[in-house]
Amino acid sequence: YKISEERSDGTKVGYIQIAEFNSLVKAKLENAFKELQNKGANAFVLDLRGNPGGAFQSAVEISSLFVDNRVATYVVDSNGVELPFKTMADRVVVDPKAPVAIWVDG
Repeated sequence: YKISEERSDGTKVGYIQIAEFNSLVKAKLENAFKELQNKGANAFVLDLRGNPGGAFQSAVEISSLFVDNRVATYVVDSNGVELPFKTMADRVVVDPKAPVAIWVDG
């Protein structure tokens, strides 16, 4: 992760690449956001290009860094029952007003 751009309007863009969703990614991503914000980042790019996926629960945990105590997604079981997966409370580290762009393959 790094500050990738500093614009004349005061925008500082923090760039973070997530190579895989695993048990370590939430803590590393949280640390990256905090360090970038300490360096003045007020906008972010999450680069998921080339990410093969990984642990579903890890992706849900990461959403807690952006959204407080809300349903992040539903999984539908073989009987058609919807199972909600919620974000954790009081874990948001990214200002809800901060622009976030997510780069994906495609």
